[in-house]
Amino acid sequence: MNTDKIVKIYKQDIPALRFIGKKYTSENKAPKEVFDKILENLDNWCWNHAFNAIEKQSNTDLRTLYEGGDSFVSLMRKKEGAVIEYRLGIFMPQGTGVPAGYEIIDFPKSELGICRVYGKRNSIIHYDADCRKKLAEEGIECQENEKWFYQRFNWRGFFEEDKFGKRLLDYCYFL
Repeated sequence: MNTDKIVKIYKQDIPALRFIGKKYTSENKAPKEVFDKILENLDNWCWNHAFNAIEKQSNTDLRTLYEGGDSFVSLMRKKEGAVIEYRLGIFMPQGTGVPAGYEIIDFPKSELGICRVYGKRNSIIHYDADCRKKLAEEGIECQENEKWFYQRFNWRGFFEEDKFGKRLLDYCYFL
């Protein structure tokens, strides 16, 4: 029995931010393959300390930027319903320097629709369609077609299992 579920829907304001990370393409892959690959690459980045180079660029406590500011991020865009590219990285304060080999995308101050999912690690990675549907039911309309959205892998929520072996994952959509 699958007990994974959406546990919270809300809006969040975020300041202007700089995303620093690396790009991956995913054209011609099924959505399940793309999200599984994101999880695999996230694991590789963590094991190889690839996020460290980004984190060293700022002397800011990232938890003070905004709620979830200290999270690793899988930033994605879709075209006609399929993920066409994704990037792994971290949101940093505007103007943060960029380590060699990484790319940036600057985002203005924005409002997000957040969908928090609770469940097993390998299944909550696949909740994009369910989250979009739930947000729409709550009257929160997400941008579509080639607009950015992201998964927020929070240290306290995603990387630490609770006593039931479950985790939290935030899906964040620009409004």
